[in-house]
Amino acid sequence: MSETISTSQADDDERGIKPSHKSRLIYGIDDSPPIHLTLLFGLQQLIVCLGGIYTVPLAVADKICAEFNAELKVQMFSSMLVVVGLSSIVMTSIGIRLPIIQGASPSFLPPVIAFMQLEEWRCPDNFTQALTLEEQTEVSIVRLREISGALLAASAVQVVIGMTGVMGYCMKFIGPLTIAPSVALIGINLYHVINNMCSKQWGIAFFTIIMTLISGLYINDRIKLPIPAWNRSGKYKPFKLPVFTVFSVSI
Repeated sequence: MSETISTSQADDDERGIKPSHKSRLIYGIDDSPPIHLTLLFGLQQLIVCLGGIYTVPLAVADKICAEFNAELKVQMFSSMLVVVGLSSIVMTSIGIRLPIIQGASPSFLPPVIAFMQLEEWRCPDNFTQALTLEEQTEVSIVRLREISGALLAASAVQVVIGMTGVMGYCMKFIGPLTIAPSVALIGINLYHVINNMCSKQWGIAFFTIIMTLISGLYINDRIKLPIPAWNRSGKYKPFKLPVFTVFSVSI
């Protein structure tokens, strides 16, 4: 019996799986999944991050009178991808050196929304009917420049706060009861963007939500599918993986 258990544990170690009787954790922080699963995990993480990266330009476009300007939206999204890529390279190489994707921060949306509520920056009446597409783009770019300058100044203040260590001192007085409502309020500000995207086809939206919940919560680890794997000796020995748990977002 001991030999059988040790052999099974050795096979799990070769696949990067360390079983736990008290936890449903599949991979620990020090485990190394097989390369083909690692690529799929990375692709799933990228898909999740792209959703957040795509949402922020849409929310900003609605506030700078570019709600129906598809060309400007594409330019904003393309610029966002370039900046996210460069920021991720910097953060993973000379920054904190964690395997992260430095995405767009929705915490800047509340000041943008408040800024665009001023009388001088509100969209003119009959905006899309009275102006050509080029004129609409120019009006939106002027607002985008104002927002960029304001956020650049705000970011400089954040850099100073981070370099002086003031935030470390402030964290003594900031607990979960302060952070959780702030994060919730940021998410609420994105509701209208999500609502506009889902309103095009509510059936698909609700089907996606239901399938994600069923895969991640109900099916969970009840169904395990065989995954191809080879041990160090080159012998083919597949193992079963709860696919509906680890790939619930992709499915």
